Amino acid sequence: MLIAIGCALLASAIVFRFSYLDAPPGTSAKQGVPGVPEISSMRHLPSSFDRRLSELYETARRDQESHQAKREIAYLYHANGYLSEACQIYDLVMGDPTSTMDQQFAYRAAVAHLDFGSQDQALTILNQLSSTSDYAPVFLKLGDAFLKREEIELAKDAYLECLRLNPALGHAALGLARCHMREKRWSSALEALDRSQLSFSTIHSLRAEIYRELDEIEKMEDAQHRVYLEKEFSEPSDPWMATLYLDYCYDSYQLLVASEIARESGRAGLAAQYIDRAKTVAPENPKVLIESGSLLYAAGDLGDALKAFRTATDQAEAPPAAFVGLSKVLAASDDFKSSLGALQRGLETHPRSPEIHNALGELYLTEKEHGKALKAFEQAFAINPNDLASVRNLGTLRLAKGDQQGLDLLRDYLLRQPDDTDVALFVAHHLIESRGEPAAAITLLEKSYQSHRDPPQRLGNFYASALQNLANDQVRNRQFEAAIGSLERSLEIWPQNAQAMANLGMIHAQLGNKSKALPLLKGFINLRPDDAIGWLNLGKAYLISDRIDEAVAAWETGIALPRTTSNSSTFSELEMLVRRFKQ
Repeated sequence: MLIAIGCALLASAIVFRFSYLDAPPGTSAKQGVPGVPEISSMRHLPSSFDRRLSELYETARRDQESHQAKREIAYLYHANGYLSEACQIYDLVMGDPTSTMDQQFAYRAAVAHLDFGSQDQALTILNQLSSTSDYAPVFLKLGDAFLKREEIELAKDAYLECLRLNPALGHAALGLARCHMREKRWSSALEALDRSQLSFSTIHSLRAEIYRELDEIEKMEDAQHRVYLEKEFSEPSDPWMATLYLDYCYDSYQLLVASEIARESGRAGLAAQYIDRAKTVAPENPKVLIESGSLLYAAGDLGDALKAFRTATDQAEAPPAAFVGLSKVLAASDDFKSSLGALQRGLETHPRSPEIHNALGELYLTEKEHGKALKAFEQAFAINPNDLASVRNLGTLRLAKGDQQGLDLLRDYLLRQPDDTDVALFVAHHLIESRGEPAAAITLLEKSYQSHRDPPQRLGNFYASALQNLANDQVRNRQFEAAIGSLERSLEIWPQNAQAMANLGMIHAQLGNKSKALPLLKGFINLRPDDAIGWLNLGKAYLISDRIDEAVAAWETGIALPRTTSNSSTFSELEMLVRRFKQ
């Protein structure tokens, strides 16, 4: 939920939270430091913020020649969303000829101006920094500023310098792609997007635009589909800004958002640091406690996770997630009774929470109480039929019991959540084994496979095997071209699928496609050199090509392999062929 609000909360959106908008009427200002904005009562922040700001203000008033207190006041305003005041103080300090150039301070000043909308001032600061700095985000911000002004060559130079300093900063490659798109250099733009190694909705939206320009309609449609499957845009790694929030932010909501952004970006350590900061400034906030408990639970620290969730559930307005989290930790400790009690307690205050009803059903499943689980899932679904977790849980349990409605629910679920590998495999198994509908299973598996940037191996292997089995049916029905297509797709997904390789090789051999058959059959042998059937098939392909001596040599190689009871018929055929064709 937090992430859906957008990363902009830590950027441009916070420009609207100015101190003079939050200050109650009649608030008096403490005067005495020229250029430093007045201190207003900031009602949305804890009293500890006011205390720290007052202390710094008094320090700055007593020693007006020192810049350290002023710098920290700027950081406090910046980290808590008061960009108007922050920009004033940044400019005050940087404009003082007695102030030494601090790259981190200047960079943060530039970011504040960018977020506040002072593009020209930000660009001036970034240009000055670029002559001496080796901090890659400086050049990323500089490239973004130039791109916004349509100064494409300067933007490209900045992005390339960023990538030179930090090749892993994919957002710079994304910036390059945007530059190439402005120049209508579509192939170069695609290469830059590939170089970025990023995968969020913005990337696929740009791909769709490029493919439309290249008139590659199928690829355009695939990219458009991916737009709705990927996560939203996430900010790049920026340690200087991260430490600003970790040291100076007192807004627990901003810290929660920052934590979720960091976690979504794969920076679990930074996410934990943000939560620790949030716990410091808002130790009783239920949402902070829930996030902290979730991180501790994921790390296997059940004791501290239990404390966090218990404290959260003791709050007057504890949300459903607090009771669900507490139940999960207790269940992980094999305390079913207490786990169930946590959920029942949650239902007393949140009787219409699908989240709690779903957790209750999952808990009953662990005890194999399927009837009670089904009732809980049905209750969750009745409360909100559009809740994906409710659809998934009810559909899965009903399908496991052989209920057709379960299949309908899961098919609907997979239309909205095709990257759920567990559900896709579960439904595909059912379609193949219980309903005898391999083609329907393969259609479902293809959609699921395409929804992943890096498809799980188990999904790919099952999909490839399903295609291989479909090809066997197509061969029996003499649908050779269809079988070739199925096996070729199987090998695209699972290149080391030896059996698909052998089957495709033999089909080509029987159709007289000698140039295609032999490499495939040799590929099978490379993968399974001790499998006699590979040498048997290779010899047959040579025989079809009138290469009798090579056929016999292949069969003789097979005969020399170790024998087992299971492959005795293969050796009998090898020996018969050698006797028949050896000169």
